[in-house]
Amino acid sequence: MSPAIVFALAVSTLALTACDRPEASSSPDGEVTKAAQGEPAHAAAEPPATDSPAVAADDPPADDPPAAPAPLPVAPPLPDDPAAAAAKLVDIENPTLTMQSVTSDGQRMMALTCKLTKHQLMGGMALVGAIAERKDRLTACAPTGDVAVVHWTLGEQDAAAIDVTGAMSPSVPACVAKAMAGIQSPLVGKCGVVLLLGEDAGADEALARALPTSGD
Repeated sequence: MSPAIVFALAVSTLALTACDRPEASSSPDGEVTKAAQGEPAHAAAEPPATDSPAVAADDPPADDPPAAPAPLPVAPPLPDDPAAAAAKLVDIENPTLTMQSVTSDGQRMMALTCKLTKHQLMGGMALVGAIAERKDRLTACAPTGDVAVVHWTLGEQDAAAIDVTGAMSPSVPACVAKAMAGIQSPLVGKCGVVLLLGEDAGADEALARALPTSGD
């Protein structure tokens, strides 16, 4: 084969090889495109960015706030003689000692009533003093004001069988019973008293609510 024919075959082979290769296109700044580098021409598009906050699906509904307790009705006014009305709360039959209203060392008490079998003379003031010594403990039971109707027995030793009723707050009876426990007295018998606790305004309101109405 002549050299001219060999040269012509070589040129034809090179031309055919060039036709089978993908053409590399350049971007305006001269960079080779991804198609020329053998990468896919159409890449998956990324989702557009958003500034909206993500919303959780199926969020549970918010709990309703608890209902506010119903306000107490307006307290009735105190009667002209609250101590006489308070005696109905104590209600001890055939008393031998009665003190309608007394304040000692800041502790207010009404309708102190006892049925005593021993040491009746001057026993009332001794008992008032013994209760007044517990004023700080009693005030701590209801600092903003309340009332307590207390009944207990006396046996020349500590007060016993202490029963407390009439308070507005449910925590007051147990607190007052604890404060009254251990009161020393030489008296023998059974007593009752209405104790006004804490601030005067709150105690007077509680007393007005606790007193029996005119129809009782």
